[in-house]
Amino acid sequence: MDSRIKEYPKGSIIFRGGEIGNNAYILTEGSIEIALIEGKTKTVLSIIKPVAVFGEMALLLKNQKRTATAATLSRAKVAEITRNDFDDFLNKSPKLITAVLKALVTRLENTNTRVSQSADLYTIITENLNLLVVHDRLNRIRYEDFVDCIENGYKVDRAEIEKSVDFLETLGLAEMRTDGERKLISIVRPIDFIHRARKIYQTFARMGSTPDAGVI
Repeated sequence: MDSRIKEYPKGSIIFRGGEIGNNAYILTEGSIEIALIEGKTKTVLSIIKPVAVFGEMALLLKNQKRTATAATLSRAKVAEITRNDFDDFLNKSPKLITAVLKALVTRLENTNTRVSQSADLYTIITENLNLLVVHDRLNRIRYEDFVDCIENGYKVDRAEIEKSVDFLETLGLAEMRTDGERKLISIVRPIDFIHRARKIYQTFARMGSTPDAGVI
């Protein structure tokens, strides 16, 4: 598998969250910060040291958008791997596919653990609802399915999730409805839902709290 060696000075952006990725990278020298950046808010997910692979989701999923930003914390040297090179390598080494998938599962599990520890439950819930509503065009989400998703994906106590989801109705962000025996979540004004949710978060942050159930 061919690769190109690139050198980056300190403070360089290798890729940004939201961009379509076509390359993965192997860090051989220096250090890389992987972070979620939303406006002026940055959440550091990991600090990568040699030798490590990053940006591999771009090779595993077609037209995959970068979920985070990679920036150098020092002068760094990386090997760039293209999708064509990677696909060719997998075709020649079928056993590698299992190893790659196992590594991906481990990476996702570790990321979820870090997010659940560093981000408050309100942010986890509102950002996930926004993904479902905006990207998947869903605005009648089964309550039980959504709570199950957050519980299993982020290892958060179910009772706390239920209180926080229900509290969104008090904040005017969501409505709870019933359809037969099913309880559904509907987003109020999906077009600016996440903007309003983040403004509420910022307001509570200035007050020294976070908008989880029971704070007001």
